[in-house]
Amino acid sequence: MRIPGEEKDRYYCAYCGFPCKLDEAELGNYGANGWNTTTGYTIADDGISTASNFISNGAFTSNTTGWTGLYCTLASAASGQSGNCLRITRTSEDEQYAYQALSGLSIGFMYRVMAYVKSGTSGNEAYALRIYSNDRTVLIREVTGTSSSSWVLASPLYWRATQTNNVIALVKDSNTAGTMFFDTVTVYGYEFMALEDGQGCPLCHSKNWKK
Repeated sequence: MRIPGEEKDRYYCAYCGFPCKLDEAELGNYGANGWNTTTGYTIADDGISTASNFISNGAFTSNTTGWTGLYCTLASAASGQSGNCLRITRTSEDEQYAYQALSGLSIGFMYRVMAYVKSGTSGNEAYALRIYSNDRTVLIREVTGTSSSSWVLASPLYWRATQTNNVIALVKDSNTAGTMFFDTVTVYGYEFMALEDGQGCPLCHSKNWKK
């Protein structure tokens, strides 16, 4: 049964309502990760959109302009995943954030955060990628992991926009004194996905689709 706002000929995740490509069969054929996009976006073979990155200064080439530190200091540091990177240095509290406001999001679109992370002087410890409401009072979604001495691509963070403005946070999730590094941060938007054989929903991983 469709709920208000769902289109007659579009597949949806039966659990979270994430939309599939309109008028496509349940098993589509749209590349290794199943993504397809609306007019104005194009998709490379690796599934990353070639449309504009919603992040400002995600490469931290020479500064940290566009990012704000909370309970930490921020700096552009050498030896990044590509060129320079972001160095977060704890000053207080159990979690330290570098955050940035995202604007111009399209309500109903799916967005994907990708970032690299590496341990600093704090050693291997917990980190998180988070999306908050535009006033930073509501945590919408997060992915977590443990840093290592080598650059590692964090698990992608997916969320479906219900506001035109959200906030992204890169989190050193520890009360240990010292540093952690992030680099090559991107956010791209997608209107829908095309299903492939055996593929789960990127938002909740369910394989139960409805039309």
